[in-house]
Amino acid sequence: MPLTDVAVRNAKTQAKAYKLADGGGLYLEVLPSGGKSWRMKYYMDGQEKRIVFGLWPDVTLKQARQYRDEARALVAGGIDPAASIKQEKAEARANAVTFEKVAREWLAKISPTWVDSHADKMTRRFEVELFPWLGALPIKDIKAAELLAVIRRIEARGAKDTARRMMQSTGQVFRYAVACGLAERDISADLRGTAARLGDATSTSRRVRSGPSGRGGPHTMAKDARNGFGSTPSGRVQKRIFARNWTEHARPFLRVIPPSSGDKKRSHCHG
Repeated sequence: MPLTDVAVRNAKTQAKAYKLADGGGLYLEVLPSGGKSWRMKYYMDGQEKRIVFGLWPDVTLKQARQYRDEARALVAGGIDPAASIKQEKAEARANAVTFEKVAREWLAKISPTWVDSHADKMTRRFEVELFPWLGALPIKDIKAAELLAVIRRIEARGAKDTARRMMQSTGQVFRYAVACGLAERDISADLRGTAARLGDATSTSRRVRSGPSGRGGPHTMAKDARNGFGSTPSGRVQKRIFARNWTEHARPFLRVIPPSSGDKKRSHCHG
């Protein structure tokens, strides 16, 4: 008896997988995990074979029957439907606009603006760092999480600067793909907050410019004082703190100038 949508929907899992036949070799296999898989049994050259059409509800009962009818037509013509599907998938992959194809096209267009050594280095980085994991994937199907996993792999070996540069270069490739109509968006944009923590070269320079207190050295505090932070009650408190911190920061730079006529003793800061 043919299946109905209600029967498919209400099929319950059991301890072992079981089958619900629909006819013409098509059946629904209900798995212990809860999945429901559309499959078909057929014969080629006297041998029993099976083909999988997909999982319910992604593939509906109506679609599964259409796939069965198409497969039966192939069998009638002496063509193995399973082999035919594999060939179609292989051709689709071969004709897909992959990340590697787009990246190499982008490199070919931009490399004339670089010196030869830099062009060679960038090409090599793509071949080593990105292509083994992203190269064969259709560029329009790559997810931000997949790109992040590749970048994290680079970062994990301590090459944070390389990770940051490859993130930037990948973004350029995706923006080129968008401009050419080969991708819908630049997925690296979703990772900008993460990329900011990769190879942050500015963090060191910020620490160098800052004084021991983290606020800044004598010159930074003096600039704050000139900007008039003592003009409000809270500012006057800051001014007293400034005076104390100034002495702490500037003490190593002070030297006493011998008194001259009209002066008792004075000091100057030499930075």
